[in-house]
Amino acid sequence: MRCLSPLVAPFAVGLALGLGGSALATETTDPLLKEMERAIAERDGTALAEATGQGEDAALPGLVDGSDPAAILRAALAFGEAEFDTDGEGDPMIRGDVGGYRYVVFFYGCSEGQNCTGLLLRAAFVTLGQTEADMAEWNRTQRFGTAFLDEEGDPVLEMDLNLFGGVSPANLEDSFDWWRVIVGEFAKRIGH
Repeated sequence: MRCLSPLVAPFAVGLALGLGGSALATETTDPLLKEMERAIAERDGTALAEATGQGEDAALPGLVDGSDPAAILRAALAFGEAEFDTDGEGDPMIRGDVGGYRYVVFFYGCSEGQNCTGLLLRAAFVTLGQTEADMAEWNRTQRFGTAFLDEEGDPVLEMDLNLFGGVSPANLEDSFDWWRVIVGEFAKRIGH
């Protein structure tokens, strides 16, 4: 008899019960299946923690998370100038330039300046008379990047990146490429 991978097991159980692949997408009421799902999830979380020496939220090998600010800096450097800094709370921060526009990467969800779970990319511009309606129009028509006016009425563009559990280096680089694109588009939209 062939042993199934823990990732395939829930699918195989669903097939055996005549549920097709839907066992992965739906919650079961069968106590035996619930216990199997719990045991698999517990084992997978324990195996990940043992393999990485970290908790269940640690990134798998080869993935980038907030515990590796240097990998995030490398992704930023692929699209312009960037350098490390530290914010007022001791968390990592990156200051960069993309397409001639300055921006900052804030690390969030950090524990004593380490193991951060998210990033916030922020570019601020000097106002050229933009209104809240201009920002709302951007937000309504754009998939990436949220725009608003800060306390001084200057336009700001932000984009969140979730790193919880890790992302592939290609995904992180693609996110910075999207940042490059939307910063340029936003700058054009507001007349910079």
